[in-house]
Amino acid sequence: MKNLLILISFLMLLNVCDNSTEPKDCMGISGGNAYLDNCDVCDGDDSNDCIEDCADTWGGTAFLDQCGYCTGGNTELDPGYADPGCGCEEPAPQLYCADNDGDGLGSGDPQLICPADLTDSFVTDCSDEDDSCAGDIYDCAGVCNGLSVIDDCDVCSLPENFNSSIDDCQVCFGNNEDMDCNNDCFGTAIIDDCGECQPPENYNSSMDDCQICFGDNSDMDCNGDCFGTATIDDCDICSDGETVILHKLPDT
Repeated sequence: MKNLLILISFLMLLNVCDNSTEPKDCMGISGGNAYLDNCDVCDGDDSNDCIEDCADTWGGTAFLDQCGYCTGGNTELDPGYADPGCGCEEPAPQLYCADNDGDGLGSGDPQLICPADLTDSFVTDCSDEDDSCAGDIYDCAGVCNGLSVIDDCDVCSLPENFNSSIDDCQVCFGNNEDMDCNNDCFGTAIIDDCGECQPPENYNSSMDDCQICFGDNSDMDCNGDCFGTATIDDCDICSDGETVILHKLPDT
């Protein structure tokens, strides 16, 4: 304000003292070369005249940024707005994680990558718990993408060993203990006293009346006593032994 008052006083003094009939310049000096530039600045130095910026504003501060857009000044545009980090007019970088096993899931710390630099080894899903196992799928044996499964005996087995713990009677870990001597599952046949595999109703059926295996009752005497001593005497009578008949000699 002080400088403005000094300038006004100076101009008034010139007007009082200047009786020239020559046109006055913007500073009130007759025949002077001062002029008003486009920013209404009065001086005679054309080297400091205001210029028009890229937004067509005289004396404005807008300028062309690295992408060739008029920014700053009164444009309300920030310099570099068209370059979010990957080049002018290119999409902004995004966060990606490395996908080492190719299952579409990544792991590790996310990193910003421009689309132009993106490869198939990076994905946006960073939830992979084990990036060395595609799909994070493990079989019951803990093998990545393995084939083992839990069989009917609750045993983790490969396909070729599935249910290998089941015996012929379909009993887990049974060892065929439910098979009888006739190889019938849950059968009732057993080995009898003659060493034969027989159902209960035929147990010891190979014994004769004297309890001799495979015998023909030849150990039975004529009185029907096993291992008896009765014999047929000369009179063709079964006598002696457990009989009440004594052996008689024929009359002479």
